[in-house]
Amino acid sequence: MATTISAALNFNSKVIEVLDPTLYPGVKNNKITHTAFDVGIALDGTTTPPVVLLSEQTLTGASGTLDLTSLTTFQGARSCTGMKLRYLRVNNRGTHSFTIAVGASNGYAIGGASIVVQPGGAAAHYFKDGLTAVDGTHKTLDWTLFAAESADLTLIFG
Repeated sequence: MATTISAALNFNSKVIEVLDPTLYPGVKNNKITHTAFDVGIALDGTTTPPVVLLSEQTLTGASGTLDLTSLTTFQGARSCTGMKLRYLRVNNRGTHSFTIAVGASNGYAIGGASIVVQPGGAAAHYFKDGLTAVDGTHKTLDWTLFAAESADLTLIFG
């Protein structure tokens, strides 16, 4: 049986607003729950492009380069050659900013020059149709942390 990958991506927020009863005396229920604009996305082998590779890793140290043609996965080192990045998530566990950017050599563009995640923050980026296909001249991402700190990185390719 071949390995399959499916992902449920949820971009949700729940905000509770409690109205001041002195400003809104006629309102019986002064608690409003806002959940508008939630987005749920399912990715699997039937989506376009189909999801075929997942990499989850903890990055530690001051800096490094991810080579997308030899990416660490649960199935060992795998090449993403010919695949497009569909989803990127970063959880910065450090007390300084984390940056992931187009690699200095054979850089892979991630929808802009760089993504900066503030200390203790997280960021998720969904690329509906995928970005550029990984190849020999578009294959590296550079990342920067502060010395002994760490960040968790999830990448989904199809």
